[in-house]
Amino acid sequence: MTVQSFQKKAYREQHVGLLQSLAAYTAIALDNAGAYGLVKARETELATINRFVSQLAEKLDLNSVIQLVGDQTRELFRAPIAHVALLDRATMMVHFPYSFGDEVEPIPFGKGITSQVIQSRQPILMNHDVAGNTARMGVERLGRAAAAYLGVPIPAAGVIIGVIRVQSMDEDNRFTEADQRLLATVASAVGVAIHNARLFEEARQARAAAEEADAAKSSFLSTVSHELRTALTSVLGFAKIIRRRLEERLLPLIPDGDRKLEQAKRQVVENVDVVVAEGSRLTKLIDDVLDLAKIEAGKFTWNMESVAVPELIERAVMSTSSLFDGKQVQLVHEVAGNLP
Repeated sequence: MTVQSFQKKAYREQHVGLLQSLAAYTAIALDNAGAYGLVKARETELATINRFVSQLAEKLDLNSVIQLVGDQTRELFRAPIAHVALLDRATMMVHFPYSFGDEVEPIPFGKGITSQVIQSRQPILMNHDVAGNTARMGVERLGRAAAAYLGVPIPAAGVIIGVIRVQSMDEDNRFTEADQRLLATVASAVGVAIHNARLFEEARQARAAAEEADAAKSSFLSTVSHELRTALTSVLGFAKIIRRRLEERLLPLIPDGDRKLEQAKRQVVENVDVVVAEGSRLTKLIDDVLDLAKIEAGKFTWNMESVAVPELIERAVMSTSSLFDGKQVQLVHEVAGNLP
């Protein structure tokens, strides 16, 4: 702060003190104005990040997330060139699903500045002589040399999955440390969004596979049940015909009075009854399998009815008695008469 006069001895010591005081107050005012400007800039930056994160939270499709990230980054930094790079660790190739201003082909991991950002896990900001700085870093340059470069890593679940980068081909000092800080904050939110999108896609594929397996199971049950039911219908029909022919035509021809013949007649009739009963039971089991499919589909209607326990036990005895023929084993069953 200076003052001048064309007259000699125009200023005295008190003038010097006054000017020093004015300079001190001016310095304080400038500091306050600078701090206020920083606060306002940080406020704007946080508002931008909050708006960006809110938009990301609405996206669960990976392609939509990447498109939004690329567009917002390009607009936020007014960058003539913007890329979103993702590392495929299965093939160790770096892909660029979003490119603006300069199309980039996939590159092997380890080549280019993008790989350097991923490996170092640190942002890289170069505002001039990008080609020379790249060479001094020992990194092979790919594509055209940019005048200014800013790239930040994308963290997700503890690993670096890619890079967001912006470039200028003809303007030095294009990006600032504030830009680097802002882009790094954006990249952290992007990593969470991409991780969530991938989890959602995995869940969607798992659900689709489960639905496909369930449909295959239902088709299998339907086909097998139909085939079994067709065979059982024939077996059950012929068994009933045999029982009816025995009772109506053959058994009446056997003379009464012979204990062994009577026992054989009774055994034959019981065995045919077992065939009919077990055929009916197997048909019911097949129906139960089809009912299970209806239950899973939410289309089953319950049909409640009383069950006679003595009848169930008697049926079980009849169906298993043939297992003991010719063996020194006796099957004994005792059923109380007052079972509910």
